[in-house]
Amino acid sequence: MKLRNFLIGLFLAIALACQSAYAVDWTNNGSGNWHDDSYWSGTHPNSVGAIADFSTIDITNNRTVTLDTNIITGNMIVGDTSGTSQYTFSMGAGSLTFDGGGNSYLSRVSGGKASFQAVVLGDNLIVNNSSSSTTVEMNSGISGPGGLIVNTGFFDMRDGGGTYTGETIVNNDSILRIRSNVPNGAFTVNDNGRISGYYTFTLNKNLGTGTGSIRFTGGLGTTSGFEWNNSMNVVFYGNSSNVVQWDGGHFDMETMIFKNTGGTLKVIDFQNILDLNGGTRTVEVVTSGTDDSQQYAKFSGEIQDTVGNATFIKTGAGRLMFDAVHTYSGSTRIVEGTLYANQVCFDDDSDIYVSSGAELALGHGGTDIVDRLYYEGDLRGTIANETWGGYGSGADQEVSWITGTGKIQITTPNVGNPLIRLD
Repeated sequence: MKLRNFLIGLFLAIALACQSAYAVDWTNNGSGNWHDDSYWSGTHPNSVGAIADFSTIDITNNRTVTLDTNIITGNMIVGDTSGTSQYTFSMGAGSLTFDGGGNSYLSRVSGGKASFQAVVLGDNLIVNNSSSSTTVEMNSGISGPGGLIVNTGFFDMRDGGGTYTGETIVNNDSILRIRSNVPNGAFTVNDNGRISGYYTFTLNKNLGTGTGSIRFTGGLGTTSGFEWNNSMNVVFYGNSSNVVQWDGGHFDMETMIFKNTGGTLKVIDFQNILDLNGGTRTVEVVTSGTDDSQQYAKFSGEIQDTVGNATFIKTGAGRLMFDAVHTYSGSTRIVEGTLYANQVCFDDDSDIYVSSGAELALGHGGTDIVDRLYYEGDLRGTIANETWGGYGSGADQEVSWITGTGKIQITTPNVGNPLIRLD
């Protein structure tokens, strides 16, 4: 009897393992209930590690799969072989939990977007999306003890945001768009990952380790940054007393990108103190509109340099605003687009370089003292304390590549070169 019971138990364990080990295909070219076995190639998947494959048929229109009972899956594949239609997974009386017994997986391989209502993360959900524009989207919130790893493509965390407590990781040129509540756990952004904003929200997290932190840890040659969209204001790091140390182990990238992916927008605001930490730091601003008075990024917190000899480089055609007094004494290089100083902000010992086609806009109406001023690589000025500004500013030297009512006063002019170009 004991042997018989043992064999029965062993058989049941093997059967459950086998159920989790092979994919069950959705075969219905229509909408329907997940738990209806007639829509599947076998018994509907509903266990830890179970594989649900929605990518094997051509659906001729958008389809909705309803969960009238609680469902668990460890690996879900979504797509349309014709590449046109989409699936929506709607929570009826049930819920959808991703649990693979360690890691679970969600892959969008083709077709339109894959849309989910409220889901539960039983473990770490790894999302692979074959597209950087067609989304995998989660509506009405994500909960549970697990984490979210956006490994490839575009993931849209829509209404309700996330209350799950695990870590959020953004990898491999992927994009995580956040529309409302920011998840409670730690953030890590690696390998050219992006955090994307939509509507007005605040990403109010500290740079550091542990719960509630956000880390950019891509390493040398990696770009990471923020994308924002559609007539909204975005505030990153909300706490102006927190110091963000570039290349200090938690904010490590070669280029920080502020990118507008929509047609209209308002402002993206980096409020924390930014420590350049002695390095050459590049900030790229990319906008799709033409009105840069409404489409811009800004640093409203201090930019400092606790090590010394740092360089701040502005690239991209969009406008970047300085709206705080900065204390780094290295150089500021405006390679592309406009750097708009909304107040007297440059350190008295710093240098400013403006490349051909770029613009230094001084919107404050005051006089900002710097050590040296360069245009197209040439040191400018003929006498100490000479002022430079745009046309109509009243500066000693008025040039086209400086605009606004403010002035730059230089301490060290080019007195050793008799060929001084003014413009």
